[in-house]
Amino acid sequence: PTVLVVDDHEDGRLMLTELLETSGFCVRAAASTKEALRAFEEVGADVVLTDLSMPLTSGLVLAALIRERTSAPIIA
Repeated sequence: PTVLVVDDHEDGRLMLTELLETSGFCVRAAASTKEALRAFEEVGADVVLTDLSMPLTSGLVLAALIRERTSAPIIA
């Protein structure tokens, strides 16, 4: 399964990425909504994990944009 991890804080993003990869998941990581949408368009995702509080565009806006493209679970 592919997980898209979105967090503007590098430490949190790296920690989640490492944990999920160690557990056998394929992980794409993004630091912003813009990066996340680009990654999602490129490879998709079975699950999206997003930070809610990010600069410029919140995780809620990202969730709405991704929901338009898929019914994959979104965890905030």
